[in-house]
Amino acid sequence: MEITPTPDAANSRSASKVAVHRLLADPPGGRSLLLGNEAIVRGALEAGVGFATGYPGTPSSEVTDSFAELSDEAGLVFEYAVNEKICLELAFGASLAGARAICAMKHLGLIVAGDPSCLTSPNEQDQRHLGRMLHFSRHATIDSGIEVEDPRGDRALVL
Repeated sequence: MEITPTPDAANSRSASKVAVHRLLADPPGGRSLLLGNEAIVRGALEAGVGFATGYPGTPSSEVTDSFAELSDEAGLVFEYAVNEKICLELAFGASLAGARAICAMKHLGLIVAGDPSCLTSPNEQDQRHLGRMLHFSRHATIDSGIEVEDPRGDRALVL
């Protein structure tokens, strides 16, 4: 005859064996040996972050993955963003609501996050449309502006 534990006994046994996420195991302010991305997460947790968001991409994927793993246990809200600009806007919105917020993205994502027109790119060939918008006529001037000749000779950029 097999004995099965009652639901209450099973819950009390599993509750005592619950593993604490390793980034939450040490007391705040203590010393830990962590990788750089783990240190970012641990520092944010010790600073009292209540909302974390991120757009995953190497080398920052571990930041978003760590927040996703421990968000329930740490009592914070975590959301993956569809792009870097949305990531920044989510964190900004959370901060306006009074939560400490962090957003994580790879370094090239800062170009997307900081571009209000969503037209810039780190690739030169992707800048051709932006370049056309920044060119003014040859005779365009502004007070104390410096006129720079375009190599084509038909346009100038006023700086």
